Amino acid sequence: MMLVLSLNTSHASIDDEAYSQMACIKPNTELEFDHVGCLNKKGVAIVGDNLQTVFGDFPYPMGLVDASGKLILPNQYHQIYMPSDWGYDNSLPMSDALILVETRDLSQDSLFGNLGVVSDGWGLVDTKGNFIIPIGMYDEINQFYDNGLAAVEVDGKYGFINTKGELVIPLMYDYAFGFSDGLAGVKYQGLYGVIDVNNRAVIDFKHQHLELLKPNLVAVKDGDRYALMDIHSTRLTGYDYDLISDLDFQGLYLVEQSNKYGVINTKGEIVVPVMYDSVDINYEKSSYHDNKTYLSAKRADGNYDLYDEQGVLVND
Repeated sequence: MMLVLSLNTSHASIDDEAYSQMACIKPNTELEFDHVGCLNKKGVAIVGDNLQTVFGDFPYPMGLVDASGKLILPNQYHQIYMPSDWGYDNSLPMSDALILVETRDLSQDSLFGNLGVVSDGWGLVDTKGNFIIPIGMYDEINQFYDNGLAAVEVDGKYGFINTKGELVIPLMYDYAFGFSDGLAGVKYQGLYGVIDVNNRAVIDFKHQHLELLKPNLVAVKDGDRYALMDIHSTRLTGYDYDLISDLDFQGLYLVEQSNKYGVINTKGEIVVPVMYDSVDINYEKSSYHDNKTYLSAKRADGNYDLYDEQGVLVND
Protein backbone atom coordinates (compact mmCIF):
# COMPACT_ATOMS: atom_id res chain seq x y z
CA MET A 1 0.00 0.00 0.00
CA MET A 2 1.36 3.44 -0.88
CA LEU A 3 2.09 5.75 2.02
CA VAL A 4 0.93 9.29 1.27
CA LEU A 5 2.14 12.10 3.50
CA SER A 6 1.56 15.81 3.41
CA LEU A 7 4.57 18.12 3.43
CA ASN A 8 4.37 21.76 4.44
CA THR A 9 7.77 23.27 3.84
CA SER A 10 9.35 26.17 2.04
CA HIS A 11 12.48 24.21 1.23
CA ALA A 12 13.22 23.53 -2.40
CA SER A 13 14.17 19.91 -1.86
CA ILE A 14 13.47 17.00 0.46
CA ASP A 15 15.87 15.59 3.01
CA ASP A 16 17.55 12.45 1.60
CA GLU A 17 16.86 10.30 4.65
CA ALA A 18 13.22 11.35 4.89
CA TYR A 19 12.77 10.92 1.15
CA SER A 20 14.22 7.41 1.13
CA GLN A 21 11.71 6.30 3.77
CA MET A 22 8.60 7.68 2.09
CA ALA A 23 6.67 6.16 -0.78
CA CYS A 24 4.92 9.42 -1.67
CA ILE A 25 5.21 12.92 -0.24
CA LYS A 26 2.58 15.41 -1.39
CA PRO A 27 2.68 19.19 -0.99
CA ASN A 28 0.14 20.77 1.32
CA THR A 29 -1.38 23.27 -1.07
CA GLU A 30 -4.42 25.50 -0.69
CA LEU A 31 -4.87 25.53 -4.45
CA GLU A 32 -7.87 23.56 -5.67
CA PHE A 33 -6.82 20.84 -8.08
CA ASP A 34 -8.39 17.44 -8.68
CA HIS A 35 -4.94 15.92 -8.91
CA VAL A 36 -1.87 16.69 -6.80
CA GLY A 37 1.06 14.41 -7.54
CA CYS A 38 3.96 13.21 -5.42
CA LEU A 39 6.92 15.53 -5.00
CA ASN A 40 10.10 14.46 -6.69
CA LYS A 41 13.37 14.77 -4.78
CA LYS A 42 13.82 18.36 -5.96
CA GLY A 43 10.50 19.25 -4.34
CA VAL A 44 8.26 19.66 -7.39
CA ALA A 45 4.90 18.00 -8.07
CA ILE A 46 2.51 17.86 -11.02
CA VAL A 47 -1.00 19.26 -10.53
CA GLY A 48 -4.08 19.50 -12.71
CA ASP A 49 -7.83 19.10 -12.94
CA ASN A 50 -9.00 15.65 -13.94
CA LEU A 51 -10.43 15.13 -17.40
CA GLN A 52 -12.72 12.16 -17.98
CA THR A 53 -11.77 9.85 -20.84
CA VAL A 54 -12.75 6.35 -21.86
CA PHE A 55 -9.59 5.18 -20.08
CA GLY A 56 -10.36 6.95 -16.80
CA ASP A 57 -9.57 10.32 -15.27
CA PHE A 58 -6.34 12.14 -16.15
CA PRO A 59 -4.90 15.46 -14.96
CA TYR A 60 -5.06 17.52 -18.14
CA PRO A 61 -3.67 20.05 -18.76
CA MET A 62 -0.95 20.12 -16.11
CA GLY A 63 1.10 22.53 -14.05
CA LEU A 64 3.66 22.40 -11.24
CA VAL A 65 3.74 23.30 -7.55
CA ASP A 66 6.73 23.41 -5.25
CA ALA A 67 7.11 21.77 -1.85
CA SER A 68 5.35 24.67 -0.12
CA GLY A 69 2.29 24.25 -2.36
CA LYS A 70 3.00 27.39 -4.42
CA LEU A 71 2.04 27.25 -8.10
CA ILE A 72 5.28 27.71 -10.04
CA LEU A 73 3.97 26.74 -13.48
CA PRO A 74 0.33 27.29 -14.51
CA ASN A 75 -1.72 24.26 -15.48
CA GLN A 76 -1.72 24.84 -19.23
CA TYR A 77 0.71 22.18 -20.45
CA HIS A 78 -0.33 18.91 -22.03
CA GLN A 79 2.61 16.79 -20.97
CA ILE A 80 5.27 17.21 -18.30
CA TYR A 81 8.30 14.96 -17.98
CA MET A 82 10.26 15.59 -14.83
CA PRO A 83 13.01 13.84 -12.90
CA SER A 84 11.63 11.10 -10.72
CA ASP A 85 13.45 9.41 -7.90
CA TRP A 86 10.83 6.74 -7.31
CA GLY A 87 12.21 3.34 -8.27
CA TYR A 88 9.07 2.30 -10.16
CA ASP A 89 8.87 5.55 -12.11
CA ASN A 90 12.36 6.11 -13.43
CA SER A 91 11.86 5.31 -17.09
CA LEU A 92 12.66 8.91 -18.08
CA PRO A 93 16.13 9.53 -16.64
CA MET A 94 16.41 13.30 -16.97
CA SER A 95 18.60 15.99 -15.49
CA ASP A 96 17.61 16.62 -11.88
CA ALA A 97 17.48 20.35 -12.62
CA LEU A 98 15.32 20.57 -15.74
CA ILE A 99 11.72 19.66 -16.48
CA LEU A 100 10.45 19.05 -20.00
CA VAL A 101 7.04 20.55 -20.83
CA GLU A 102 4.98 20.14 -23.98
CA THR A 103 2.00 21.80 -25.58
CA ARG A 104 0.02 20.08 -28.31
CA ASP A 105 -2.18 21.01 -31.22
CA LEU A 106 -5.65 20.30 -29.83
CA SER A 107 -7.64 21.91 -32.62
CA GLN A 108 -8.94 18.49 -33.66
CA ASP A 109 -10.99 16.01 -31.68
CA SER A 110 -8.77 13.59 -29.78
CA LEU A 111 -8.75 11.27 -26.80
CA PHE A 112 -9.17 14.36 -24.63
CA GLY A 113 -11.81 15.99 -26.80
CA ASN A 114 -11.62 19.27 -28.66
CA LEU A 115 -9.88 21.59 -26.20
CA GLY A 116 -9.12 24.48 -28.51
CA VAL A 117 -6.18 25.52 -30.64
CA VAL A 118 -2.77 25.16 -29.03
CA SER A 119 0.43 24.99 -31.07
CA ASP A 120 2.74 22.03 -30.68
CA GLY A 121 5.85 23.01 -28.77
CA TRP A 122 8.48 21.97 -26.25
CA GLY A 123 10.29 23.88 -23.54
CA LEU A 124 12.49 23.39 -20.50
CA VAL A 125 11.84 24.84 -17.06
CA ASP A 126 13.83 24.65 -13.85
CA THR A 127 12.49 23.67 -10.43
CA LYS A 128 11.37 27.26 -9.80
CA GLY A 129 9.24 27.31 -12.93
CA ASN A 130 11.60 29.55 -14.91
CA PHE A 131 11.92 28.78 -18.61
CA ILE A 132 15.47 27.81 -19.54
CA ILE A 133 14.37 27.13 -23.11
CA PRO A 134 11.12 28.82 -24.20
CA ILE A 135 8.30 26.94 -25.89
CA GLY A 136 8.91 26.79 -29.64
CA MET A 137 12.67 27.30 -29.71
CA TYR A 138 13.06 23.65 -30.73
CA ASP A 139 10.63 21.43 -32.61
CA GLU A 140 11.57 18.55 -30.32
CA ILE A 141 13.47 18.18 -27.06
CA ASN A 142 14.33 14.72 -25.79
CA GLN A 143 15.10 13.62 -22.26
CA PHE A 144 18.45 14.17 -20.58
CA TYR A 145 20.29 10.90 -20.27
CA ASP A 146 23.76 10.38 -18.83
CA ASN A 147 26.44 12.98 -19.47
CA GLY A 148 23.78 15.68 -19.07
CA LEU A 149 23.00 16.02 -22.77
CA ALA A 150 19.66 15.91 -24.58
CA ALA A 151 18.95 15.67 -28.31
CA VAL A 152 17.04 18.58 -29.86
CA GLU A 153 15.62 19.06 -33.35
CA VAL A 154 14.77 21.98 -35.63
CA ASP A 155 13.50 21.51 -39.19
CA GLY A 156 14.69 17.91 -39.32
CA LYS A 157 18.21 18.58 -38.03
CA TYR A 158 19.42 17.28 -34.66
CA GLY A 159 22.00 18.43 -32.14
CA PHE A 160 22.46 18.31 -28.36
CA ILE A 161 21.97 20.75 -25.49
CA ASN A 162 23.41 20.63 -21.98
CA THR A 163 21.53 21.17 -18.71
CA LYS A 164 22.06 24.93 -19.01
CA GLY A 165 20.11 24.90 -22.25
CA GLU A 166 23.23 25.62 -24.30
CA LEU A 167 23.58 24.04 -27.74
CA VAL A 168 26.87 22.15 -27.37
CA ILE A 169 26.63 19.89 -30.44
CA PRO A 170 25.31 21.77 -33.49
CA LEU A 171 22.15 20.98 -35.40
CA MET A 172 23.90 18.98 -38.10
CA TYR A 173 22.52 15.44 -37.90
CA ASP A 174 19.62 13.82 -39.74
CA TYR A 175 18.73 11.91 -36.56
CA ALA A 176 20.16 11.42 -33.08
CA PHE A 177 19.66 8.88 -30.32
CA GLY A 178 20.30 9.75 -26.67
CA PHE A 179 23.73 9.43 -25.08
CA SER A 180 24.59 6.25 -23.20
CA ASP A 181 27.94 5.72 -21.47
CA GLY A 182 29.29 8.80 -23.23
CA LEU A 183 28.29 7.70 -26.74
CA ALA A 184 25.37 8.47 -29.06
CA GLY A 185 24.26 7.01 -32.35
CA VAL A 186 23.60 9.66 -35.00
CA LYS A 187 22.70 9.80 -38.68
CA TYR A 188 24.72 12.05 -40.98
CA GLN A 189 24.25 12.45 -44.73
CA GLY A 190 22.06 9.36 -44.78
CA LEU A 191 24.37 7.00 -42.87
CA TYR A 192 24.77 6.13 -39.20
CA GLY A 193 27.79 6.40 -36.93
CA VAL A 194 28.64 7.00 -33.27
CA ILE A 195 29.92 10.20 -31.63
CA ASP A 196 31.25 11.05 -28.18
CA VAL A 197 30.23 14.04 -26.02
CA ASN A 198 32.80 16.22 -27.82
CA ASN A 199 31.16 15.47 -31.18
CA ARG A 200 34.06 13.32 -32.34
CA ALA A 201 33.24 10.34 -34.55
CA VAL A 202 33.95 7.11 -32.69
CA ILE A 203 32.46 4.90 -35.39
CA ASP A 204 32.49 6.32 -38.91
CA PHE A 205 29.30 7.22 -40.76
CA LYS A 206 28.98 4.29 -43.11
CA HIS A 207 26.20 2.10 -41.74
CA GLN A 208 22.58 1.86 -42.83
CA HIS A 209 21.44 1.66 -39.21
CA LEU A 210 22.86 0.97 -35.77
CA GLU A 211 21.86 0.52 -32.15
CA LEU A 212 24.05 1.07 -29.10
CA LEU A 213 24.12 -1.91 -26.77
CA LYS A 214 25.38 -2.38 -23.22
CA PRO A 215 28.26 -2.45 -22.40
CA ASN A 216 29.75 -0.27 -25.18
CA LEU A 217 28.96 -2.52 -28.11
CA VAL A 218 27.04 -1.67 -31.26
CA ALA A 219 24.69 -3.54 -33.56
CA VAL A 220 25.43 -2.24 -37.06
CA LYS A 221 23.39 -2.86 -40.19
CA ASP A 222 24.73 -3.18 -43.72
CA GLY A 223 22.47 -4.57 -46.40
CA ASP A 224 19.67 -6.51 -44.76
CA ARG A 225 21.65 -7.93 -41.83
CA TYR A 226 23.21 -6.84 -38.55
CA ALA A 227 26.62 -7.58 -37.04
CA LEU A 228 27.96 -7.03 -33.52
CA MET A 229 30.80 -4.50 -33.34
CA ASP A 230 32.88 -2.92 -30.56
CA ILE A 231 33.52 0.83 -30.32
CA HIS A 232 36.87 0.39 -32.06
CA SER A 233 34.98 -0.75 -35.18
CA THR A 234 36.10 -4.36 -34.75
CA ARG A 235 33.38 -6.74 -35.88
CA LEU A 236 32.69 -9.57 -33.45
CA THR A 237 30.27 -11.42 -35.75
CA GLY A 238 29.52 -11.51 -39.43
CA TYR A 239 26.48 -9.75 -40.87
CA ASP A 240 24.46 -12.80 -39.94
CA TYR A 241 21.38 -11.52 -38.12
CA ASP A 242 18.07 -9.86 -38.90
CA LEU A 243 18.10 -8.32 -35.41
CA ILE A 244 20.48 -7.81 -32.48
CA SER A 245 19.14 -6.22 -29.29
CA ASP A 246 19.94 -6.01 -25.59
CA LEU A 247 18.47 -8.88 -23.60
CA ASP A 248 19.72 -8.30 -20.05
CA PHE A 249 21.72 -5.04 -20.49
CA GLN A 250 24.76 -6.81 -19.04
CA GLY A 251 26.19 -8.59 -22.04
CA LEU A 252 23.60 -10.98 -23.44
CA TYR A 253 21.98 -10.11 -26.77
CA LEU A 254 18.89 -11.47 -28.47
CA VAL A 255 19.49 -12.30 -32.12
CA GLU A 256 17.04 -13.20 -34.88
CA GLN A 257 17.69 -15.19 -38.02
CA SER A 258 14.89 -16.14 -40.43
CA ASN A 259 12.23 -15.79 -37.70
CA LYS A 260 14.17 -17.94 -35.24
CA TYR A 261 15.81 -16.59 -32.10
CA GLY A 262 18.92 -17.21 -30.06
CA VAL A 263 21.37 -15.41 -27.78
CA ILE A 264 24.99 -14.27 -28.19
CA ASN A 265 27.44 -12.78 -25.68
CA THR A 266 29.84 -9.82 -25.76
CA LYS A 267 32.37 -11.84 -27.76
CA GLY A 268 29.78 -12.66 -30.40
CA GLU A 269 29.71 -16.29 -29.27
CA ILE A 270 26.43 -18.20 -29.45
CA VAL A 271 24.99 -18.84 -25.98
CA VAL A 272 21.58 -20.12 -27.10
CA PRO A 273 21.36 -21.64 -30.61
CA VAL A 274 19.35 -19.61 -33.12
CA MET A 275 16.60 -22.22 -33.46
CA TYR A 276 13.81 -21.16 -31.10
CA ASP A 277 10.47 -19.41 -31.55
CA SER A 278 11.35 -17.04 -28.69
CA VAL A 279 13.96 -16.55 -25.98
CA ASP A 280 13.36 -14.62 -22.77
CA ILE A 281 15.00 -14.21 -19.39
CA ASN A 282 13.52 -16.61 -16.84
CA TYR A 283 13.18 -14.06 -14.04
CA GLU A 284 11.87 -16.49 -11.46
CA LYS A 285 14.78 -18.87 -11.91
CA SER A 286 17.28 -16.02 -12.23
CA SER A 287 16.08 -14.36 -9.03
CA TYR A 288 16.23 -17.37 -6.77
CA HIS A 289 18.96 -19.63 -8.11
CA ASP A 290 22.76 -19.16 -7.93
CA ASN A 291 22.66 -15.41 -8.76
CA LYS A 292 22.88 -16.32 -12.42
CA THR A 293 20.82 -15.35 -15.42
CA TYR A 294 18.68 -18.15 -16.86
CA LEU A 295 17.06 -18.14 -20.27
CA SER A 296 13.84 -19.84 -21.36
CA ALA A 297 13.85 -20.82 -25.03
CA LYS A 298 10.55 -21.86 -26.64
CA ARG A 299 10.75 -24.82 -29.00
CA ALA A 300 8.53 -25.33 -32.04
CA ASP A 301 6.48 -27.91 -30.09
CA GLY A 302 5.60 -25.27 -27.47
CA ASN A 303 7.84 -26.66 -24.75
CA TYR A 304 10.81 -24.80 -23.29
CA ASP A 305 14.53 -25.40 -22.89
CA LEU A 306 16.36 -23.73 -20.01
CA TYR A 307 19.89 -22.36 -20.45
CA ASP A 308 22.23 -20.66 -18.01
CA GLU A 309 24.17 -17.53 -18.97
CA GLN A 310 27.13 -19.61 -20.12
CA GLY A 311 24.98 -21.46 -22.65
CA VAL A 312 24.72 -24.69 -20.68
CA LEU A 313 21.42 -26.54 -21.19
CA VAL A 314 20.13 -27.16 -17.67
CA ASN A 315 16.79 -28.84 -18.29
CA ASP A 316 15.78 -31.06 -15.36
